Amino acid sequence: MSVAKFFCALNICLSCVTPTIAALSTDTLSASSLGIQERMWRYTSCFRRFADDVYTNPAAQFHRYDFSLSSASVRGEYNKESEPLYYEEGDGYDTFSFDADAYIRRNSFVLWGDAAYNNSRLRNVCWNETSDSRLLYPYLSADSVGGDLNKENYSFSGGYAGSAGRFAWGARLSYIATVAYRGVDPRPKNITSHLSLYLGGAYLYGQYGIGLFLAGEKYKQTNDIDFYSELGSSKVYHRTGMGMHYVRFAGNNCESYYNGYRWRAGIELHPIDGSGWYTWGEFGRFSFEKILSSLNELPMAAVTEYQGVAGVGYKRRIDTTASWGILVDGCYIDRRGTENIFGDASGNIYPQIASMQPYRNRMMSVSLSGYYEGGTLSRLSYAVQPRMSSFSLTTTYAYPVRSMEVNHIDAGIDFYLSYIVGRSLWRFEAGTGYSMAYACNLIVATVEGGDDVLLPVLQHTYRSLAASDWSLAASLCYAYRLKGDYMLALCLAWQHRRYDIDIATHYATASLSLVF
Repeated sequence: MSVAKFFCALNICLSCVTPTIAALSTDTLSASSLGIQERMWRYTSCFRRFADDVYTNPAAQFHRYDFSLSSASVRGEYNKESEPLYYEEGDGYDTFSFDADAYIRRNSFVLWGDAAYNNSRLRNVCWNETSDSRLLYPYLSADSVGGDLNKENYSFSGGYAGSAGRFAWGARLSYIATVAYRGVDPRPKNITSHLSLYLGGAYLYGQYGIGLFLAGEKYKQTNDIDFYSELGSSKVYHRTGMGMHYVRFAGNNCESYYNGYRWRAGIELHPIDGSGWYTWGEFGRFSFEKILSSLNELPMAAVTEYQGVAGVGYKRRIDTTASWGILVDGCYIDRRGTENIFGDASGNIYPQIASMQPYRNRMMSVSLSGYYEGGTLSRLSYAVQPRMSSFSLTTTYAYPVRSMEVNHIDAGIDFYLSYIVGRSLWRFEAGTGYSMAYACNLIVATVEGGDDVLLPVLQHTYRSLAASDWSLAASLCYAYRLKGDYMLALCLAWQHRRYDIDIATHYATASLSLVF
């Protein structure tokens, strides 16, 4: 990334966030008059961050914090896998990012927002030339060569929540733009855009807010692969799931795009002062088409996905430093892929003669978590957070008959210690977890004379999904209070994960933040 690009992104982020903060700085609440150390301590406490899915409703953001807090950060990340867990995602990445965010609390309204720039290098990506592979699976464009992929991401979001009498309302708008490219053959250039709008309302009854929200999202990605080498080009495949691809269109059909839409609706219950019951339920539908623009806008395939999310939890504040909570939540996702069948081309136009739905992927997860947070001194706090969950994945393909089943049981525990001394704030976090795989199975039928070039990719994916793993993580953050109620914070974090298939992953990050 060039210096000019960095300062351009820095200027954009600051211009989005800083003027709003400055314009409202004279309008303060009693809670906002807390010192910056106290506000940082409250912001990172388990009491504030536990069971926060209810705040998907923008109207609920009005009761999320009783103080204002903003920050601007520069961050670097490094991730390395001894062997790629998934070929489509490579074996690691390097990232540099800048982000600025703000939560501004006032008597009758709340404003929040963020702006960020991210520059990444994804290493050794193979069998995938499409961005957002986890969103657009299984219909990815791929080739056998791959390589490092450069990626730049710009994101902006802002929200407003207000209250009058027994009613609260809110809205949030966000936009994410990404460009991914490679400077050597094969040379993909992927441009993505993701626009979302959330609208919500809540009725205040007693100590609770009862809310509803609706959301709409628009997603698009253009996918163009070029070859400049005089030695020829590699074959481009259009994947259809479970190690299959659309044989008829494999070759040099390198231009495609994706159009997607998501609709979401949810209900929630949240306590106004943060102490009490939390419940939420959400239903969503996501759909997209993959269209081959190099074949006169041929609609190759489409996906329809339904998602349901629900949770119930309880948090209780014991005193100014002590609290506890418990949460049960779950998620179910059902994704189905439709593939179109075409007749013989006439004038480079393929008439659609039929369609079928051979691909289906179902995922279900249920988790139980809790925490206890306390303090032994007025400026010392600690917390313990145990958790356990179960995860199940079932994928099927109609013809040739293929199926995959993976099940996991996970357990873990996290711990933190936070201490304010003088003008300094220290925070140490550590955690460990173990995921045990069981009842895993892969069934693969082949067709005589069929093209199974992608079958090793499927087998490798199954090997990684069906592996048990153990993880260990730790982080240390030091913040120092400057003049004018500002904090300068330096944070370091590290995570190690080891799988029983002799794959190890390492992750490290460092960030420098100005908090105010």
